[in-house]
Amino acid sequence: SFLASIIFALGFLLYRTTAAGLLAASLIVFDPALIIYSRLILPDTALLVCGFGALLMLHYAFTTPRATLFWISIAVSGMLLGCAVSVKWTGLGFWGLAFLYAVLQKRSLRTAFALSLLLCMTYSALFIWHFMFFEGGTPNTFQFKNETAKALQFPSGKNIKNIITFLPAYHRAMFNANFEYQNHKSAS
Repeated sequence: SFLASIIFALGFLLYRTTAAGLLAASLIVFDPALIIYSRLILPDTALLVCGFGALLMLHYAFTTPRATLFWISIAVSGMLLGCAVSVKWTGLGFWGLAFLYAVLQKRSLRTAFALSLLLCMTYSALFIWHFMFFEGGTPNTFQFKNETAKALQFPSGKNIKNIITFLPAYHRAMFNANFEYQNHKSAS
């Protein structure tokens, strides 16, 4: 539901007509693949909502004449980018698009750096928060064959320093796990 609203607002801001916003939103609402996709793979829908929400806020930042709203919109955009990447690393595609858009605008490098910094801060904060509340990690539905994932020792949720030092090992295990499924014979 949020995705159609965000796409409507983005279409409206880009073309300055209600018809453009309605056309863009209706393409999302009546797309049968996206309807099924959003019912079966809900985290990816959250990725799309956060990613397109970030692009909407970024475009709004560069079209608003008020300086205060500019930085508030950039902050919200950076945080939404961090949320998108925390759902799935393919959310980095939204970051690349946002980075390129910001570089091509008048406040280019400073804004692109601010977006990247906010993305990293939000991404890290979400993982720290997760491991604070879910001590020992969450139950695995997959059996990992790589040694990096098997050797993970989840930190205590009470010690933030241990969680922060654990994050690189956790991300290395996630990265290695991607190759495990790529080499699996029954993988699509």
